[in-house]
Amino acid sequence: MKEHTHPDMKSFFMTASRWLLFPLTPVLSAFGAPPDAALSDARPVITEFLTENKGGLRDEDGGSPDWIEIHNPGPEAVNLGGWHLSDTPANPAKWRFPASLPLEAGARLVVFASSKDRAVAGQPLHTNFKLDPDGESVLLVKPDGVTVASQVLQYPPQRENVSFGTGRDFAVSPLLAQGTTARALVPGAPVPDWMTISYDDASWPTATLGAGFDNSMDAGGGGLLGWWNFDDATVPGRALDASLQGRDGKVTRAVFSADAQGRTGKAGDRSMVFNGNGVVEFDARGGVFDAMAAEDSFTVALWVYGAATQPRDGYLFYASTGLNGTGDRALDAHLPWSDSVIYFDTAGCCDPALTRISIGEPDASKWRGRWNHYAFLKNGDTKQIWQNGLLLHEGTNTGAQTVFRSLFLGASGSAGGTGYAGRVDDFAIWKGALGGREIAALATGAAPPDVRRLTPLIGTDLGAAMRGINATAYVRVPFTVAEGEGPLPDLLTLNMRYDDGFVAWLNGVEVARRNAPASLTHDSAALEERSGGEALMAEEIDLSRFAPILRAGTNVLALQGLNRTAADSDFLLLPELLAGRSRANRFFPSPTPGQANGAGVTGFVDDVKFFPQRGFYDAPVTVTLSCGTPGATVVCTADGSVPTLTNGTSGTSPLTVTVNGTATLRATAFQDTLAPTDVDTHT
Repeated sequence: MKEHTHPDMKSFFMTASRWLLFPLTPVLSAFGAPPDAALSDARPVITEFLTENKGGLRDEDGGSPDWIEIHNPGPEAVNLGGWHLSDTPANPAKWRFPASLPLEAGARLVVFASSKDRAVAGQPLHTNFKLDPDGESVLLVKPDGVTVASQVLQYPPQRENVSFGTGRDFAVSPLLAQGTTARALVPGAPVPDWMTISYDDASWPTATLGAGFDNSMDAGGGGLLGWWNFDDATVPGRALDASLQGRDGKVTRAVFSADAQGRTGKAGDRSMVFNGNGVVEFDARGGVFDAMAAEDSFTVALWVYGAATQPRDGYLFYASTGLNGTGDRALDAHLPWSDSVIYFDTAGCCDPALTRISIGEPDASKWRGRWNHYAFLKNGDTKQIWQNGLLLHEGTNTGAQTVFRSLFLGASGSAGGTGYAGRVDDFAIWKGALGGREIAALATGAAPPDVRRLTPLIGTDLGAAMRGINATAYVRVPFTVAEGEGPLPDLLTLNMRYDDGFVAWLNGVEVARRNAPASLTHDSAALEERSGGEALMAEEIDLSRFAPILRAGTNVLALQGLNRTAADSDFLLLPELLAGRSRANRFFPSPTPGQANGAGVTGFVDDVKFFPQRGFYDAPVTVTLSCGTPGATVVCTADGSVPTLTNGTSGTSPLTVTVNGTATLRATAFQDTLAPTDVDTHT
């Protein structure tokens, strides 16, 4: 779920316009009543709303009013022109949409409930009422002013910056995914009814998802200049260049972490630990990074796990025009500085017009106490900071990138001055600007050399059967919906990685198509080519409208994969199918205006109470930590770190902790389906 709203109104309204004006890649959710058995139903629904917006999503005036999200679950566009919104069941036609307002299949529209009463198509919409945080109703009403299409009646009291709606609760295990057994065929002639559930595919070759091939030679995604994953600790003073280009780093005072302390937590994955004066130095004297300046375009990406001492005055990375940090500043980032602001400097410092962009990040969890992914990008005059795969901030700096002859990770020079405190993993540099999908792929675990490669996703190589022969491949994937375990799912989501196009059928009914011609043949090709970076990111397609097609027992997902041409160098078809149930009356601590909801929570765990409370004591003291929520698990740390279910002393409330000396106790409480408490701190 998205935790950061757009930092500026320009980017928000660009997104809002995209919801309104263009056919969208569906990213859907179910809210209100589950899909009707009649697949033609295209009823728009209220999916989420927020009654106490304090500095979150902002309107065109810079304010942060209440908002209501409306979603069209498809399958066709709906014209909301003349429809109504209301907070009063006795007055269902309270506010009217503009005369013409098409909402594409799968699209979402956010309307501000601000009482500003603005209803101009193509502009931000504002109702003539506000929402009551103490509880009332929200209704979406058809043009007749009477017929209610969607409603939430008498919602409960709300919380600040917590939205409310119906969650999407998906099963932990997908119905099918990467590694699932399938059947695949590259057809040499038409195959009648091959996509139906009754078709006998026993003669087709067995395959393992995903199906495809990758014969491309670009391992760098725009030119990988170096990648340091810090996994090889055999030489403590050297950080090997995992891109195999020989650009090893010299490690001074920084140390390799223990095994399984890299960002994946898996065996064999390490990270580099910086203690405030450690540094990894890279030799830039030979001009190996000069392409960054020649193109005035580059990307620096890495994973960070800030220490408890963050924020502090320190450099995450630093480059200068002279040796050993001398000369002019060429490139640096603070993540963050002691003022909790993230700074990104290029070609000098610290002119906001020429060299610097910056943005405050008040959420400490984005730079301390957990792994976060960041990318710093320059593409001509445009500079961007990406956080966990989402664009956090964009600005314009007109200063052209300068060449540099020294580069440091963790400090501003080999002496370790103004150093970073925390762990770093998968530090990588590219010439050229990566695209949003490539950066998002990195943030979801793709290795830098594979950011535009499909190979890690391919279980069955179809290259010999497809390349130069046919742009089409057929894939049939059987899967089972359990019998006798309650109602069948009413939520169905297809997460699709593909290159370059596909058409999908569920039990013989077409449910989705992308980049495909209107009329299909056994040798059809995709309409356009996609980049490998796009294919790495799964496109989420809500098929909940087709959930009634599911049957208890065996089902079949059939796919016709389409390459751009038979001679294309790469191809991928990798579906993941998720099923679940919609859950009404859920709270969302991280609101998602314009995006699909997560599972949400039914409520909130009570705060942890300390007895005795903070203070000075002249003897060891036993502190009792209690929580009023029945069955809650209380977790406490005494080292200043954030308590989690895997970090700290835990137990059912009440929990007792003995303090033998000065200590900072931090505690929170957890309970299934409820949001955990805020972390309370007593010294």
